[in-house]
Amino acid sequence: MTQDSAETFPLDHQGSPTLPLRGRARAVQICITLLLVLSAITAAALFSVPALTALSERKDPKDAPLLLVAGLGLVVAGCGMFLALAGAAVAFCMWIHRASRIAHLFRPQMEYTPGWAVGWYFIPIANLFKPYQVMRELSQVADPASDALPDHRSAPVSGIVHAWWACLLVGSVLQNVGGRLDGDLMLIGATINAVGTAIYAVAGILCLMLVARLTRQLETRQLQRSAETALAAEA
Repeated sequence: MTQDSAETFPLDHQGSPTLPLRGRARAVQICITLLLVLSAITAAALFSVPALTALSERKDPKDAPLLLVAGLGLVVAGCGMFLALAGAAVAFCMWIHRASRIAHLFRPQMEYTPGWAVGWYFIPIANLFKPYQVMRELSQVADPASDALPDHRSAPVSGIVHAWWACLLVGSVLQNVGGRLDGDLMLIGATINAVGTAIYAVAGILCLMLVARLTRQLETRQLQRSAETALAAEA
């Protein structure tokens, strides 16, 4: 689907469109940082599953408190990860919607509207590649160098975008595969799950870098637009 945005954007006191983005970026950063901390705890717990399994097979009463604490810790970390992931998802959707709106100020003919910048994440199959395309286009438009190009799609794309999406997909696949293995394959599944969680954490770090980069670029471009408008008004 391709759409052209016909949305009317608010103007600041200088008559130039200004949409704040830093606050939403900060919310994303807080949620993802919390998610990364919990992911590290969960990954460490998953890597310890073989050792804990060996302890449980000894059936020594002295090991019971340790096994209980480890089990409860894994459950708490898992629940915390779910809540942090939900918060990060909401914050990220709010951020990318606003970022897309700002990008449309400079390239109204962008392929993906702010609504679809969020919507593609919730459509099966399409969410395997469309969100990447949305972020790729957003990265191209956010780059001030794209103004000199007749078509923003020919602008270079930050390598962070490629690495972020690759880690996100690989980590998600490994977590799904590891979570489905049980019985005699449970230990292998726990190891695969732990590796997937670690890769997913790398995707989170790359996402933090990407959000910070695009927020800085888009806010700088808005300030430049305001300054140009003010100078034109004075002239």
